[in-house]
Amino acid sequence: MESNSFERFLVLYKKDIKNLKQESMLLLGFILLAYIFVVYKITITQDERFWVQVGDILFLIVVFMIFIRSFVFIASEWNNNTVFLVKPLPIRGKEFLLAKTMAVSTQAIFLGGICLGFMFLIWHFIVDIEPFYAAYERKIWIILFDFIKLINLFTIVFFSSVVGQLFKRHSQLITIFVFVITLYLIVLLDSAFAQLLGCDYYSLSLPNTYLFLIRTSNSWLSFLFNASFTLMYTIFFFMGAASLYDKKVEEVKND
Repeated sequence: MESNSFERFLVLYKKDIKNLKQESMLLLGFILLAYIFVVYKITITQDERFWVQVGDILFLIVVFMIFIRSFVFIASEWNNNTVFLVKPLPIRGKEFLLAKTMAVSTQAIFLGGICLGFMFLIWHFIVDIEPFYAAYERKIWIILFDFIKLINLFTIVFFSSVVGQLFKRHSQLITIFVFVITLYLIVLLDSAFAQLLGCDYYSLSLPNTYLFLIRTSNSWLSFLFNASFTLMYTIFFFMGAASLYDKKVEEVKND
C-alpha cells in the first residue's frame, strides 16, 4: 500500500472511529455497570455459577450488538449519500472497507477485551471453576481464535452489504440472504475439510461452550487449521467486497 493510500486509510479509519465513539461509550457504561452488579451478586449469593453464566451472556450481548451494528455500517454510507461526497476522491474499495473493518474490529476488541477481563476476574479470583484453571492456556487460544473469527464475520457482513447495495430494490433482504448463505457454505466447507484432515472443527465459539471446546480441541493442528482457513476466507471476501464497491462507485460516477 503506497504512502498516500495509507494516509487516506488513516483519514477514513479516524472518521469511522469517531462515528463509533458515542456508541462505544454507551456500551462501555453498560459493561461496567452490568459486571459490577454481577460481581456484587456473586459475592453475596450462594448461586455463584448462575451469575458466572450471566457474565458470559453479557459478553455475548455486547458482541451481538456490535455485530448487528456492522450490518448498517456500509448501508449508512449510501443512505446518507456519503458516497456522493467521496466519489471525486481517489478512494479505493480496499481503503474504504479496510478502514471500516479495522474500526469495527477495534471497537469489538476494546469492548470485548473489557468483558473478558471481568470474566477472567470472576473465573480466577471470585469463584473456583476447576476446568478453567486446568485449561487456562488453551482457553486463551480459543478466545484469540474467536476474535479472528469475529473479524472474518465483519468482512462477510461488509461483503454481503456491498452485494445488497448493487440492487436498487430489496437491498436489505438481499444483504441478509447473501450473509446467511455465505456463512452456511463456509460452515459446510470448514467441516468437510476438518473431517478430511482429521482435526477438530469449531466455528465462532461462545463462552458457554468453552468447556466443550477445551475438551475436544486438543491439538495445535486444529487451531492452525481453523485460523488458516478463517484468514483465507477473510482475505477472499475482503477483496471481493472491495472490487464490488469499486464497481458500484464507478456506476455512481457515470450517472
